[in-house]
Amino acid sequence: MVALGLAQRQDLLLRVAAVADPTSSQGKNQLDRLVEQAREHAKAGARANLGTALHAFTEAIDLGRPLPPVPPPFDRDIAAYRAAMAAVEVSRNYVEQVRVLRELGVAGTMDRVVRFQHGRLPLIADLKAGADLTRSWNEIVIQLALYAHAEMRMTLGETRDALREAAYGLRRLVDGDPCGMFDGQTTAGIDLDAPVVAFDLSKIKNYTSLGVVMICVAAWLRRLLAESDDGVRRIIVYDEAWKVLRVPGIARFLNESWKMARQWGVQNIAIMHRLSDLTSVGDAGSEAIELAKGLLSDSQTRVVYQQASNELPGLRELLSSPTRRWRRSTACTRAPRSLKVGQRSFLVEHQVSRAERWIVDTEPQATA
Repeated sequence: MVALGLAQRQDLLLRVAAVADPTSSQGKNQLDRLVEQAREHAKAGARANLGTALHAFTEAIDLGRPLPPVPPPFDRDIAAYRAAMAAVEVSRNYVEQVRVLRELGVAGTMDRVVRFQHGRLPLIADLKAGADLTRSWNEIVIQLALYAHAEMRMTLGETRDALREAAYGLRRLVDGDPCGMFDGQTTAGIDLDAPVVAFDLSKIKNYTSLGVVMICVAAWLRRLLAESDDGVRRIIVYDEAWKVLRVPGIARFLNESWKMARQWGVQNIAIMHRLSDLTSVGDAGSEAIELAKGLLSDSQTRVVYQQASNELPGLRELLSSPTRRWRRSTACTRAPRSLKVGQRSFLVEHQVSRAERWIVDTEPQATA
C-alpha cells in the first residue's frame, strides 16, 4: 500500500527525498507522517475502484443486461442491492446520463431516475458505495438538486436508442393490430363524469389489444383517483378480473389501487370464477402471480360462492382457512356462501330478492 501510494503521489516521493536526516528523531517523525499519507492515499484509490466496479454491476442489473459472476464477498452487496431495488422502478433511459446546468457552468453523470411502486413522482437517485455518509449529506443534497434542474445532454445515437422502443410501440398502435383503438377520435356521447361509467371490453379477444385499452382506462382511473379532490367516494368493479391481471401494467395499477383505497376514497371489487385464476395469470414465481396474490391479501372482505371440490387445496392455501369450512361450502348447491372478513370466516346464506334477481341472473345466457 505504501509503495503504491508513493508511486501515485510524486509530491510525497519528493518530500521523502527532501528529509535532511532520515536517521534523526525529527526525520523519522517526518517519514512516518509521509508513509501514513501514502497509505491513506492508496486505500482511497482502492475504495474508488471498488465503487466503480459495484456501479458497473448495478448498471447491468438496472439495464437488464446479463450480469457477470460477482466474486465474494461483493456478491452479498449485489444481492442486497437487488433486494433494496425490488420495490423501485428504474427508468432505463436515464441510467448513467450526463446532465448539464448551463447557468452555473457545471455538469455531471446522473445515476438513476426512479419511481417507488406507490409514489406518484419520479425521483433522482444516486448510488453511494461509501461505508459512512454521515458527513456527506449536504453535498449529496446539492448534487441531486443540480441533477434535478439540469438538462440531459445526449448524442444523436443515444437519443435514437432511447426513443426506438417508444417509436416502435407508437407505430404499432397506429399501423399495427391495435389500429383504430388509439389513433382516432373518442366515441361521441361518452360522459366520464356520469354517476355510473362502464367500460365494456367483452368484444376484445386479443390480449395485445386488451392491454392497450386497459392501459388507457387505468391511466384515466389513476388520475381520477389520485388527483381528484371532489370528496366523492367511488366503487370500482372489475368483472372477469383474471383477464385484466394478465396485463402486467394493469396488475401493478390494481395493486396500487388496493393499497391506496383508503386515501383515494375508493372501494375495489374484483370478480372472478375461481381463486385459482389468480395463479394462472403468469408463470410460477413471476411478478404477475405475486401481484395477483397481493390483491387477495389486501382485500379485507372475500366472498366465495360455490366452488368445485378440486379447488379445496388452493382455497385453503390462498385464504389460510380450515379445509372443513371450504368443504361445506363446495358441497352446497346454491344458497350458502363463505364470507371472510379480516381474519373471521362465516358460512352465510345469500338471499336474492325477486327485484334483484334480474341483475345477477346469467342463466338465460347460459341456456340460450
